[in-house]
Amino acid sequence: MYAPAGRRSALASAHALEPGDGPVLIRWVPDDLWPAVHADIAPRAAVLVDLLEHDDPRARREASRALMGR
Repeated sequence: MYAPAGRRSALASAHALEPGDGPVLIRWVPDDLWPAVHADIAPRAAVLVDLLEHDDPRARREASRALMGR
């Protein structure tokens, strides 16, 4: 999930989120960059590029395939 950094406390409170090593990853986007998204969801290309740096080799492989149009 991608969310504006300035909403961190409110989102954590509203959804009872706690730091941990679980399956949900939140990327806190700096507030000054968040308006560049221009949508309620992050652009697909941004997510795929972000996944290229993921710890999971499968995530990296699938992101690379998607970016190459395969």
